[in-house]
Amino acid sequence: MSKRLLFIIAYILVINSFVHSQVFTQNIDSIATVDFPGSPDVSDTMGRRVYNYSVGTEYYLVITHDLSNAPNLHVKKQELDGFYNSVIKGILDAAQGKLIAKKNFEVSNLRGAEIEFTSASNAKLPDLRFSRLIFVEKKLIMYSFWTMSANKLTTLTSREAFFNSFKFFSTKKVLKQHTEE
Repeated sequence: MSKRLLFIIAYILVINSFVHSQVFTQNIDSIATVDFPGSPDVSDTMGRRVYNYSVGTEYYLVITHDLSNAPNLHVKKQELDGFYNSVIKGILDAAQGKLIAKKNFEVSNLRGAEIEFTSASNAKLPDLRFSRLIFVEKKLIMYSFWTMSANKLTTLTSREAFFNSFKFFSTKKVLKQHTEE
């Protein structure tokens, strides 16, 4: 009887690890891809495309905002950090968030901003949030990973896999991060 129980437990563990190891590569507005741990829900809301997926205490989120029709948007190469700072302020204000850390990052030789912050604005949502912002070809792309503060270390691998899976693809040789020179 104990061999049979061990076999059942081993079988469940193998199936469980197989199910959790499934990756869904999502095309993001025909400019990038990112790997979700499963097929995300996709919606268009107020001029933004939202991709989201959750499993357990892990929330995966990508939001794209096409700013090509924003008449007063003028971002010069040297003003990119200021643009990111303005967006970050808006994120923190909307989430009633407290900034923990901010740093720059690069993906496909393009510069973005990464933040870690807490938000207690909605008790039903995770309080610890990590977000990366990147502005390219007049699109603002934000990809985020949310979890509970108590799970920061146990979800580190999931967060890094999600963030590191983000890749740009384009037929253009150079993607622009500004609206004017």
